Amino acid sequence: MTDTTAYPGLRAYAVTAKNYAVIEGDTLTLLIPEVAGAIFPLRSDTRENPLFIGVNDTSVLVCRIALPPGYTRFPVLPESKHWVLPNGFGTLDYCVTLTTRLDGRHEVCITRTLTRASGEATPELYPALLEYNRRFTHPSTRTLVAERPSTR
Repeated sequence: MTDTTAYPGLRAYAVTAKNYAVIEGDTLTLLIPEVAGAIFPLRSDTRENPLFIGVNDTSVLVCRIALPPGYTRFPVLPESKHWVLPNGFGTLDYCVTLTTRLDGRHEVCITRTLTRASGEATPELYPALLEYNRRFTHPSTRTLVAERPSTR
């Protein structure tokens, strides 16, 4: 859905992906796409000149995962976090909630709200920006492992 009548405009997508997770025995493993992505547009490991980041926007990504019946334990679940980006570049809120639906199944909802502000990063700040990108793309921000009681 795209709504350009309001300011700012809104783009929304919905996807249903059956059989997307891997189930082995009583364990379900899911790598959640898109919720973990690089925040800064960096193309190398080092920088000699200042970098201007010219983005002023807020984006919200909501990912809802309805788990199959019976999965009640979550040994690996992304954590909710709030990051203040360096040099006044904005904030990233990563909110993870676990609820029980009316049909008794568990649902994990991940909401990523990124507010970005433009600015200049000195070459000395570049390693910190790389570290933020590393943290935001780390598997711990997008891996979900759910277990159901053994049926054996």
